[in-house]
This record gives sequence, C-alpha cells and structure tokens, in this order.
Amino acid sequence: MRILVVSNFYPPYHVGGYELGCRDVVDALRARGHVVHVVTSTHGIEGRTREAADGIERALRAGFPTRARDGLRPRARALVREIVNRRVLAGALRRHGPDVVYVWSPRFIELGVGRAAEARGVPVCYFVSDGWLAEAAAVRPILPRPRLALRHVQFASEYLKQSALAAGQSVEYAEVIRWGVDTERFCFGTEERCAARLLYVGRLAAEKGLDTALRALRVLLDSRPRDAAPTLTVVGGPHGERHARDEVARLGLDGRVRFRGLVPREELPSIYRKHDVLVFPSIWPEPFSIAVLEAMASGVVVATTLTGGTGEVAVDGVNCVAFAPGDAAACAAALRRVLEDHELARRLRETARRHVEQRFPLETMVDRIEHSLQRAAVGDRRVSELAT
Repeated sequence: MRILVVSNFYPPYHVGGYELGCRDVVDALRARGHVVHVVTSTHGIEGRTREAADGIERALRAGFPTRARDGLRPRARALVREIVNRRVLAGALRRHGPDVVYVWSPRFIELGVGRAAEARGVPVCYFVSDGWLAEAAAVRPILPRPRLALRHVQFASEYLKQSALAAGQSVEYAEVIRWGVDTERFCFGTEERCAARLLYVGRLAAEKGLDTALRALRVLLDSRPRDAAPTLTVVGGPHGERHARDEVARLGLDGRVRFRGLVPREELPSIYRKHDVLVFPSIWPEPFSIAVLEAMASGVVVATTLTGGTGEVAVDGVNCVAFAPGDAAACAAALRRVLEDHELARRLRETARRHVEQRFPLETMVDRIEHSLQRAAVGDRRVSELAT
C-alpha cells in the first residue's frame, strides 16, 4: 500500500507519547514493505517554512484551534492556516498518490486536512488517540463546512470511543486498537530491585498530576529513615518544569528529585531498567498511556490512577497499585505497599509483563492497523467503482 500519514507533530519534535507511537507504527509499516510518507507541521524547525527528508515532509502550519466567537485576528490566522494546510496536503496527494490517507491527529492543524482528502475521493482513516473527535462535535466552525465522513476510524481506547459517541459522533462501527509496545526493546529487566527508585515519565502539565507525586514523596520521606528514603526521577518537559522545580523547593525535596528533561526515545528502555516504580498520577481522563505499558513491559512496578483509558489495562493489586486522582496520601500509601512488600512488587512485575506480552505487543497493534487500512483502501475503491 501507499500510505500518506498526516500528523500535527512527529518525532524528534514531539509533545507527548502519541507522536512516538505514530513513529513506531510508521517504521513497522515500512518494514512490512508499505510505502509510507509523513506530512506533519513545522513544529521544531521554527524559522524554516518547510523541510523534507527520509519520507517526512514538515510543512503544515500548527496553531491553537479557533472558534466562531474568537476575535477577528485569530480567526483570520486560522483561515490562512487552513488554506496553507489544504495546499500542502493537495501537493502531497499529487506527488505520492496514496491508496489511503491516515490522519493521526488534526489537533492544531485544523480538520480541513481530513476534509480535503475526503473531497478528493481518497479513503481517509482516522486514528483517535486523544479527545479531538469528541471536542470537534461541540465546536462551531468559523465558516460552514461539511462534517467529516468518518467512514474509517480507529480509537486508542474504548474510553475515547464512548466519549465520541456521547458527543454525538456516529462512530458505533469504529474499531478500538489499543497501543502496543515493542517487548524486545522494552525488555523485562533482571536487575536487583529495591523499590526505592521512583520514576515519572510524561508531560509536566497540571493535568498529568506530577504535583501529586511530589507531595506523596514528601509524605514518604517524613515516614521513613533517611537511608531508606526513595528518590524520584522526572522525565519530561520543558513546559511546566519551572513550576515543578518551585514545588520541589517548597516541599523541601532538593536532592531527592532529579529532572532529566526530554530524552530521546532510544534512551527510555535503559531509564526504565534503572528504576523500580513508575508513578503515573494523571488527574485528567487519560486517553491510554504508552508509558504505563512500557513500564509494565520493562519490569517496573506501576503506581497509577485509573482515569480514562488507563483502567482498560491497569488492575489494582493484579498488575499495578492504584490510587485516587489528586490524592497525595493515597499515592503515598500505594507506593508504601510496594516499598514494604517485596513479594507483592515481584508478583506485580511478572503479571504486568505477561499481560503486555499477551495483549499489547506492538506487532498485534500493527497487524490490526494494517488490516484496517487495507479494508479502507480496497473498500472505498470498490464503492467508487460501483458508483461509476
């Protein structure tokens, strides 16, 4: 197949985990012999209008969504952005002649990219890994536009699908294709575990709940001997890092928290292997976390909230320890369970690894995506042939 992937962001210039997952899928599809081109935004190459290399074209304009009630200037910018992005997409369609357009996220690059492909009769498949589709139902566009056809939709979690249905989107037929992890890259570590090396991986935005983890660490430090006190490594940023550092200082956690910033994806497996517990304190309805799966695959105990799609993979006392969102005392209690009960920690690691191997390997995800794209390409072509 010839596949044109459209994504608002793409590594190495990524914002969250979904872009890393997008690259995993692109690499896997190419390895299976498919011709995959990626069109993404200029995010990360500011100062240049476009860049093209290795089948990746960075030319789309990204910006905050604009609503009808916004002022004239931001609405004008949004219209210009949509015109530019439609032209970029039209050029990519002419050059590559794809069998299917695979839209990973139109957030910040406007829904017009999907409509433009649909208008040209090219099959379009959407992978929904956050709440953009549910939110789109409630947004009144600046100018009247046709609704997205949404013939082919994949959701990263059942939670996201139900959210879109509740918002009025007609996606009853849509597939749920959950994230997958390369279990050879994120391998089960055999290193001695002491359960005192805590890890946070993710954006540093307020809804991700890092403040909860920091307050929980303070509770633990107040209740344990200094030589047995845990440490916390924070991987993510740079947005939100200043607030997090201020919170570390306010709580008196200097020397117990280390900020690593954004790290290349290639370094993550070794980072997981050097830590004992992943703290995933998300407050918002989490779409479906790659970090939780990566940690489970790596033999790292997961202490997590069960918001949104996380509850579709994490089960308290079976493959994780869970706590209520925003509750630092409950987070500390969950961490204390695995700090003090080594047998529980061992059982959680082993069960979680088996769970990922059986239900969430990357190959299974790519198999389902490949079949879905093939059905989209062939099915829409047959409909078009019958119509003529």
